[in-house]
Amino acid sequence: MSKTKKLFQLIKKTLKFICYFTLALLIIANLFIILSGRFYLYKGIANTYLKGRSGPSIYDKDVFYNESIQKSKHKDLCLIARNYNSTTIPKKYNAFIKQFETKAFLVFKNDSLVFEKYFDEHQKQTVSNSFSAAKTVVSLLIGVAIDEGKIKSLDEKVGKYIPEFNTGGKEKITIRHLLMMSSGLDWQESGKNPLSENAESYYGSDLYGLVTRQHAIEKPGKRFEYQSGNSQLLGFILEKATKQDLAAYCQEKIWDKIGCEQNAFWSLDKKDGDEKSVEEF
Repeated sequence: MSKTKKLFQLIKKTLKFICYFTLALLIIANLFIILSGRFYLYKGIANTYLKGRSGPSIYDKDVFYNESIQKSKHKDLCLIARNYNSTTIPKKYNAFIKQFETKAFLVFKNDSLVFEKYFDEHQKQTVSNSFSAAKTVVSLLIGVAIDEGKIKSLDEKVGKYIPEFNTGGKEKITIRHLLMMSSGLDWQESGKNPLSENAESYYGSDLYGLVTRQHAIEKPGKRFEYQSGNSQLLGFILEKATKQDLAAYCQEKIWDKIGCEQNAFWSLDKKDGDEKSVEEF
């Protein structure tokens, strides 16, 4: 047998092995997803690895259903400085900006916009994900609801608004504990693990079930531990207390009042579903 023919057979066997190995991995992966009930992984894989990424993008708006927050009816309150964009970014800061793959860089002084610049495909009108900055908006709305008397106190029990938190040690958790990220729940925070609660909250379709299935594993108020699930619970509390969804309450109490000139969007877990308290565009 010639060396060329032997080489050809070796390549053929190698390719055959790779095909069978890949097929076996796909079967095992599908069995795991089906048996574990982690169907959100299909959506996650389709919108990350199959698009050449290892995680979510700031441009994921069209991946999900969303609820609109309409632009303000009032005049934009942002003032433009007289020396607006009259300078450039010093060279010593360019490397820092590039390191963090900055897409938008704005500088304000007092109440005026002094400088703005956008990078790559990102433009002034581009809609992008705020990710956990939305947690701050949710916290602000909790304050508004307290000011309006719709929530009586930060020390109200979560169980008053979410029945699933009246048992299993969760009955001790208060709104304050959620705001302080000291609930003592077993939410595992991870931005990279596809099996984490974060991944399921981002790509899944049952936010309420996900956060109410959490277990109390230590006394609330004992220790700070950053958990996105805490903010999601605050979102559900707001809906119960105000009888409005997050997008509508945000539009009425914040977005419209500060004169925002563009629409915002709150990502939903499914069509006509619940807002993700940590995902606002």
